[in-house]
Amino acid sequence: MGDTPQDLTGATVVAWAKSSIGAIVHLAAGLLDPAQGLLEIGVGPDGLPAGTYTYDVQVTQTATIVTWIRGSLVVTADITDPVTP
Repeated sequence: MGDTPQDLTGATVVAWAKSSIGAIVHLAAGLLDPAQGLLEIGVGPDGLPAGTYTYDVQVTQTATIVTWIRGSLVVTADITDPVTP
């Protein structure tokens, strides 16, 4: 790892976030360039409402699941042009 790209050919990537009230949100995760280990994480189809979340990104390769990163997210609502559900 470090500065050396990890070949993710044949791997799958998943990412989830869990809100402070326990709601689970699927994040969009995909491989942009598997050979160079380039992946992308974004908001999934259900959006990501304002709140505090913990998240992780897991990579499965040759039947081995590894959590690559985990942390906290704070999502704030738009003040100028709020979106109403």
